[in-house]
Amino acid sequence: PSGGDWMLFAVAGACSVVAWIGLVGGYSRAPPSLLAPFEYTALIGAAAAGYYIWGEVPDRWVVIGGIVIVASGLFIAHREVASMVSARYSRLFTPAGAIWVRRRLRRRRNHS
Repeated sequence: PSGGDWMLFAVAGACSVVAWIGLVGGYSRAPPSLLAPFEYTALIGAAAAGYYIWGEVPDRWVVIGGIVIVASGLFIAHREVASMVSARYSRLFTPAGAIWVRRRLRRRRNHS
């Protein structure tokens, strides 16, 4: 490989390291079921690389399959976020949640 090729290898390696650090950091901060759908963006990158590097044009079945996979991932992410939000608010309807709400209301009345 020439000097320019080695530079391209180094840049590709650095980008991979940054991507993996971000991926590991994301999985350490959020549940995997929320982050997994974002890995489907690799389909877009693979299609773009196939087009630019090898001149492959995805046919309609590849595009339809990609849309189904990405839409499924987005649906799962939406469902997970909605369940986390509903779980957060459903705690208010437990006996402990009711006590917490009463205490908060008392504090507000006392400060007013």
